Amino acid sequence: MKKGILVLFPFVSTLAMAFVPGHYCGEGEWKTTASYTGTFTETIDIESCDGGFTIEARSKAFYNNRMVEDETRNTRAVNTGNGFFRVESNGQAVGTGFCYGSTCHMEFKTPGRLRQETFHFENGRLHQIGSYHGSSFDASWTGTLRD
Repeated sequence: MKKGILVLFPFVSTLAMAFVPGHYCGEGEWKTTASYTGTFTETIDIESCDGGFTIEARSKAFYNNRMVEDETRNTRAVNTGNGFFRVESNGQAVGTGFCYGSTCHMEFKTPGRLRQETFHFENGRLHQIGSYHGSSFDASWTGTLRD
């Protein structure tokens, strides 16, 4: 008698993605493979738009209380169906992502870096964890922002 294994995959039945529009501000910590650590401040504005969301993130990274990076990223999450989306920057597709419940993950390329970010929305807060992989080092971060 043959034994079979039935694998059930949960399917997202929502038509909308889990991004929660708002103006989020907060801070967090970062670290690199070269053993550097520091802090960052960030503001993220998420707005609904036709077929998805626009995401503007402004962050400042600090090392030894000195600002080492000041960056603004503008991306658009374009709904492709069933919780999945395409990440666009300047009208060009740069990556992909998905949402499940109140959590969204995206992966995209910025100049010289592969960036991955996961956002979890809960009680007016946006919890994030992410990483980027560049030519000279890799970094990861975590933070909490409030609406």
